[in-house]
Amino acid sequence: MLFPSMRLPVFGTSFMVFFVVLIPIIALFACLYPNILATKFKLLYKFTPLKYLIYFLLWLVLDGLLLVVRGYYNPLYYISKMFLTCFCLFLLPYILPSIVFPKNFNLRQIIRGFFVVLFIFMSLGILFYVGYKFNVNLIKNIHTFFCNEVILNQKLLFVNNKTVRATSVFLEPGWYAEFLFLSLPFVYGFTFSKYKVFENFYVNKFFKYTMLPLVFVSLVLTKSPIWLIFAIILTFLYCFWKSIYEFCHHPIKLFVTVVIIVLICVLIFTNQNTLYDLIYENELLKDVLGRIIRFFETFKDFNRFVIFENSLASRVISYIAEFKLFLAHPVCGVGWVNSQNHIYDYLISLKIPFSEEIILNIHKYTTTGKMSLNGSILFLLLCESGIFGAILFYLFLSKTVEYSMKACKYYSGAEHLFIKGFAISCISLMCVSFYTGVLFTNYLEWFMLGVINPFILNVIDITLKYQRTD
Repeated sequence: MLFPSMRLPVFGTSFMVFFVVLIPIIALFACLYPNILATKFKLLYKFTPLKYLIYFLLWLVLDGLLLVVRGYYNPLYYISKMFLTCFCLFLLPYILPSIVFPKNFNLRQIIRGFFVVLFIFMSLGILFYVGYKFNVNLIKNIHTFFCNEVILNQKLLFVNNKTVRATSVFLEPGWYAEFLFLSLPFVYGFTFSKYKVFENFYVNKFFKYTMLPLVFVSLVLTKSPIWLIFAIILTFLYCFWKSIYEFCHHPIKLFVTVVIIVLICVLIFTNQNTLYDLIYENELLKDVLGRIIRFFETFKDFNRFVIFENSLASRVISYIAEFKLFLAHPVCGVGWVNSQNHIYDYLISLKIPFSEEIILNIHKYTTTGKMSLNGSILFLLLCESGIFGAILFYLFLSKTVEYSMKACKYYSGAEHLFIKGFAISCISLMCVSFYTGVLFTNYLEWFMLGVINPFILNVIDITLKYQRTD
């Protein structure tokens, strides 16, 4: 995994320490095994998803260069961002597994490693949550010891308030919740299959029966209701897709189910006070379900919405401002990681009430000259790279899904389910890309996007050899 500090690996923070070590290692590998590296790059050259990623990165570079000439982009800022994002954050973590994994590397080892790391992340999240929730000094001291001061101060924002939220090794609970959500397809494939991942019978049973409950417990402890809703929707679609298709062809079953759902809704809405009392008597239910209820109650009235849902309202306001910025620069955008220098005028021109978070960011702009907003993948692509950049990036993700689904046919058992889970996870990421923008700040997700590539490349290599023999 990618560790941004010498202590606790909090994903989403500075990654320069890691790359100072990584680049010399890759250079040494290239010197010792030039033929192996050349063979790997020949295969990568034939890998269509990587081609679209490179097309996207080249568009960012050329688009940014054009914007520098037009005066929209500071030249030094452009050079630093192109290197740090295009190469260090996107490309290098993505191709890293394809370079360092040996050709005969067993996919089963990747699967075991993934579930062990996921289990550790969730265990740490629950441990730190319990430590701060019940003021266990030993756990708090361990957490403090493993975090550097900057990371600790950021993470303590979510544990020193009245509402404690699980963050695990991530900087924010929302980032941790997204990681759990994207891990769900892998967990479902393992939990509901007959295949073994771990050789030991008892270890395999332990992971099979604990992973799914831990994911949902961890999601609840992050107290991120939107990600919990996404997880429930994904669960419904993933587990019951075939059942839904068959179910809809049986009108009697469909009618009975609709009647039951209507009756349950009537009971809930006619006994709202009892339901609210049950929710608000329990602190955890109050934090999670209470936010969901407030969302549906206040969304139709934005003046109330910005008060009761500060975080979510800030996102909505950010998306609207970013879309206005895109409409002003639809073809080229304003340059990668450059919207913060241009969005202020579009933000203050909005005729809607601002949340507390947006107001604070506006005040910060007066001192820093940069506007910090909650961008999503979709709206950041549109306003910073224009319509062409957005199309190229979504082509990259769609080709990743296509090649993964083709490759999984060449594998069986747990390996087949893991690669299929990877494809479903990519589809899920595309579906929620209107909401989240963590992918553009978190190199762990880029590493995860690239971790299946060596095994897809093996399939490409075998196919090419078979074609040559014919």
